[in-house]
Amino acid sequence: VQEDALSENLSRQISNGSRRESFSALPGVQPVVPTSSAAVSTGEPSRTELVAWGEAFRRLQDDGEVHRECMARALEGLGFVRPDEAWISEVFASITTFNTLGKDDFVQFVRGYTQRQKQFYNSEFRLCDADGSGLVERSELSQLLRKFGHEPMRHVLDEVISEFDKDGGGTLCVDEFEEIMDVLRRREGFSLKEYGGFMEAFRRYDRDKSGEVDATELIGIVGWLGFPASTPTIDRLLKDVDVDGT
Repeated sequence: VQEDALSENLSRQISNGSRRESFSALPGVQPVVPTSSAAVSTGEPSRTELVAWGEAFRRLQDDGEVHRECMARALEGLGFVRPDEAWISEVFASITTFNTLGKDDFVQFVRGYTQRQKQFYNSEFRLCDADGSGLVERSELSQLLRKFGHEPMRHVLDEVISEFDKDGGGTLCVDEFEEIMDVLRRREGFSLKEYGGFMEAFRRYDRDKSGEVDATELIGIVGWLGFPASTPTIDRLLKDVDVDGT
């Protein structure tokens, strides 16, 4: 079990329903945040994104190809919340008439899906921007986020808004909104402090620095975080998240 996989399962299993997001990650594939506002505005993937997409392909490929039925799982592993099947079909069909994608086509697919999602973000943002100012009020953000499958805790939402409402005016432009979406995805609905705590716990028990922990070590991590967990509970967590069976 790898780093982001641990955080995802803690959010879904240990919090006893207090968080209602549904996030997932492929082992070893870290959801990424664009490295600059330029990357967001041009739609060009950053180098970090390209590396993550390549790693996702490597883990899901079978004889150098990834099958159509794996696309939703690949997107979830890259941090997309509840990938839209209609968008997947639309983008996939624009690339090939076959049922599999090679690496270059897979990267093109993820890029196309990212652009399709960005179009949706922009259209929904404009609907909330009733006066055409290019800004939405801070108070409207929760409603907008719910449309995209996110319902973060209030303290988490307040934290990320404060990070990106650069002028402190209580309004957000579409680029700031996209950055907030990326951060919520990256931190899987937790605050920066909470997410950092999970990652520190993982590193503490990943003693050989391999980027992986086994079931026994995972019990230790969960206990160190203050959550009692039995072996059957850990086994269920592993079954949910250990995509490649390692």
